[in-house]
Amino acid sequence: MRKTLALVLTLVLALSLCACGQKTAAEPEATPAPVVMDGNEISIKDYLIEQLSAYIHSDEYLKREEAFEETFQKEAQPFAVTYAFELKMDGYGNENLSLDFFMIKANCNYFVDGCGFDEISLLVDYDTGMVYDSVSVDESWMEKGNKEEAIYVAVAGGCFVDSRYNGEPIFVESETHIPLSESDIVQINEALSK
Repeated sequence: MRKTLALVLTLVLALSLCACGQKTAAEPEATPAPVVMDGNEISIKDYLIEQLSAYIHSDEYLKREEAFEETFQKEAQPFAVTYAFELKMDGYGNENLSLDFFMIKANCNYFVDGCGFDEISLLVDYDTGMVYDSVSVDESWMEKGNKEEAIYVAVAGGCFVDSRYNGEPIFVESETHIPLSESDIVQINEALSK
């Protein structure tokens, strides 16, 4: 009797697990929302092309790239986005902030503080359009406001910096990640390589 009851319960559990794993309908894949700049709505792809182009042509980035080339006596690889997603989160810190960032991983070569690197983690702040990287922020940002603290954690002090990052939450489980499509990444890289 006990064996029969155990077998029945095992079957019920197995069937319920199978039922839970089935998808009922294909959900449409979310895409990052367009950005409004100067009253005009532009696609996130075009927005990132504009922001990243300014970043890779900035004096600071060019100095780091030149330092790599001088140190290693070879040409730096071109900047190329490998992974990107919009990060949204409500209720951050004691200021209860709503965060809306675009997180980017890119291959590139640069040299800073005696070390050479072959990839970089970036954050684009939707509110300001500023692009931050792990070199432009430091631990002192943890003592500033909640937004600066969040920028530091996201781009320099958290799991996103790890080269093995694979989409896990940066802050909390309830944050939302909306990935950029592979075709948009290809188009961004093509535009940046010109």
